[in-house]
Amino acid sequence: MIRLLVLPAFVCFIFSTNLSAQIQDSVQMLMGVVLDSATQKPLPYANIYSVTKKKGVISNEDGRYSIDISDLGPKDTLRFQYIGYKSRNLSISQLSENTTVYLPEEIVDLNEMVVYGSAPDARTIVENVLEHKDENYKKTTSRRQTFVRQKYINRVEHIGFDYKKNDIEGLKTTDFKNVAKNFPKITTSFSDYLIDIYTDKTLEDSVKVDPIRYVMLKEKDMVEVEQFLEIFEREFAKTDTDEYWKVKTGILSEKLDLGDTTQSARDSADAGKIKVKYTNWRVRYQLKYPTLENDDFWEFLHKPRKYAFKLIGGTRVNGEDVYVIDFEPDNSGLYSGRLYISTNTYALIRADYQYAPGKDGLDFSLFGVTYAENAFSGSVLFEQHDGRYELKYFSRKRSNFLSFDRNVRLQKKRERFLFDKKQKELKIGLDVTFQQEATFELLVLKRQQIGQSAFERFDQPEYFKPIYVDQFNDQLWKGYTIIEPTKQMKEYRKRKN
Repeated sequence: MIRLLVLPAFVCFIFSTNLSAQIQDSVQMLMGVVLDSATQKPLPYANIYSVTKKKGVISNEDGRYSIDISDLGPKDTLRFQYIGYKSRNLSISQLSENTTVYLPEEIVDLNEMVVYGSAPDARTIVENVLEHKDENYKKTTSRRQTFVRQKYINRVEHIGFDYKKNDIEGLKTTDFKNVAKNFPKITTSFSDYLIDIYTDKTLEDSVKVDPIRYVMLKEKDMVEVEQFLEIFEREFAKTDTDEYWKVKTGILSEKLDLGDTTQSARDSADAGKIKVKYTNWRVRYQLKYPTLENDDFWEFLHKPRKYAFKLIGGTRVNGEDVYVIDFEPDNSGLYSGRLYISTNTYALIRADYQYAPGKDGLDFSLFGVTYAENAFSGSVLFEQHDGRYELKYFSRKRSNFLSFDRNVRLQKKRERFLFDKKQKELKIGLDVTFQQEATFELLVLKRQQIGQSAFERFDQPEYFKPIYVDQFNDQLWKGYTIIEPTKQMKEYRKRKN
C-alpha cells in the first residue's frame, strides 16, 4: 500500500475440444467445457454440481469447468445448469466419453407460463428490484468459504522521472533512471485464494478474513525497482512517534500509513508473508458491488428511465418462475445486458451486462491527469436459501487508461503546536502512461450462519504466506473446488530477467 502511495507509477505493476477425466494420485478431475447447443459459444459461469454429493463448481469465463469426481462412481450424475437454458443430467460414465456439454436455450413465451396471469411492463418489473431489495437480500452474521481470483495486466506505454530535489539518504539520480529504463512494458499478476469471510449483520462494512490457501504468480523479478523501494523503507523505519510522512501533489496531500514499516513487518516480508489486512480491504471493497447499492455500476436499476427494457419471456430457476428482460440505453444510459428477475419476489437472480456499443465510463483530463474507463462487464448470481437470496458468484472486469504528468512531493514532517516542521523532502516530476485490465471473480462454496459471539471471538490473523509460482498447473489446487483457470492463465509463464 505504501509503495503505491509513494510512487503512483508502480500502480502499473483451450484445451482440446473434448477432454477426458484425468487421474492424479488419489484425486480424479473431470475437465471439459459447456457450450450453447445452437451457437456453439461457451457459457461462462455455468453451474455444475453432483446430484448425490451436493457439491459443485462454476465454469470460467471461457465456459470451461473442472470438478473433483474422486468420490463419484460411473453411475453418479452431474447436473449442468445455466439460467435461461435447459438443464442436463449426465452420468460420470457418459462424461468420461465426452466432456463437452451442450445446453439448449429455454426461454418460453409468457403465455405458456400459467402462473404469470398478465405480466407488468418490463420497466415496472425492474423498478421493483430495488423496492424489494432489503427484504430479499437480508443481512446475516455468517461465515462463507469463498474462492477468489484476481487478474491484472498492465501495459506501460511510458514512464519517466524529472529529478528536482532530494533529501533522502542513499537516493541518487541514477536510481530513477534505472527504474525508468528497466521497468517492464507488460506486467501480469494472477492470484487465486481460498478464504473464510466472516460478516456481521449488525455492523456496516464489518468483515474479517481467514486465509486458507493463497497462490500467486510472481511476475518478473525487478531488482532495480526492489532496491529502489528498499531505500524508502529504510527511511520510513527511522520515523519517530512525533513524525510522519505525506505525499503531496498540488493542493492534494495524504499521510502515509507506516504501520508495516517496523522491523518485524520487514522481517515478515523477507519471509514471504503478506499482511491479511490488505486482502481484507480488497475483499471488503469488492463485496460492495453485489449489494446493488452503487448507482454507477447498477445505473439501470437506480435510473431505469435512461434505458429501454424488453420482456423477452420467462424461465425457471431452481423451481422459481423468472422474468427474462433485455435492456439497452434509451437516452444517456451506459450499459446493455440481460436480467433474470423473480416473478414472485422481484429479486434479481442474475445479471449479465457490459458497456453498450459506443459507450465508455468515467473519462476526464485535468491538471496533468487523464483517466478513461474504456471497457466493463459484470455478472452476478444469487441463490435462494431459507426465504432470502444469497450471493453465489460475481465477476467484474474493467479496462482503463491512465496518464499522470505532475510534480509529486514526498515529505517527512515533525508535529508541532502551530505548524509542523518539514524534516526531509523528495520532489520529482512523475510522467507515466499505462493501460490496465483488471478482473475480480468471487465464488461462494459454503455458507454457515453463526452467532454474534462467534464473529466477535474470531481474531483475523495478521499475516499469511502465499505460494509463489512461475506458472499455474493442475497440481496447485488438487483436491480443492475452484474456478477453472483460463487458457491465458494456464499458458502464461513468468518472464525471466
